[in-house]
Amino acid sequence: MRSKDVRIGERYVACHCGKTIIVKVESIFQPSKAGETTHVIAINQATGQRVSFRSTLGIMRPAGPYINEVKITTDLYIDQIAVPEPGVRYRLRRIDEPAFFADVDYVTRRGNLLYARTSELKEYPITGEGACVLVPVRD
Repeated sequence: MRSKDVRIGERYVACHCGKTIIVKVESIFQPSKAGETTHVIAINQATGQRVSFRSTLGIMRPAGPYINEVKITTDLYIDQIAVPEPGVRYRLRRIDEPAFFADVDYVTRRGNLLYARTSELKEYPITGEGACVLVPVRD
């Protein structure tokens, strides 16, 4: 994202150490010299750890509502995402199997269906025919 679009106190989807995480921006340091980049300090919403970004390029987009707030497909706009609440992670299982097979990073809407995006960068439907079951797990 552009540094002028990032705001203190807002939640964002970010990429840190190769993982997609949700962060809440704590402070922004503007460059003091020409050629430097904006430095951002944020809190990882899942772990509570402080995360540092040397530029705003690691911050991808604003985070949408929490997954537990999405009750029906139209609660999300097309391509909007819903993220796990702090302290909760979601896992996927098939409707006819008791074992989990993937950890969920976020839920997104594609057309009239909701999909869970996994840590392996795959998407599985959680509504409609052949849907998987989304199971919350408290940490």
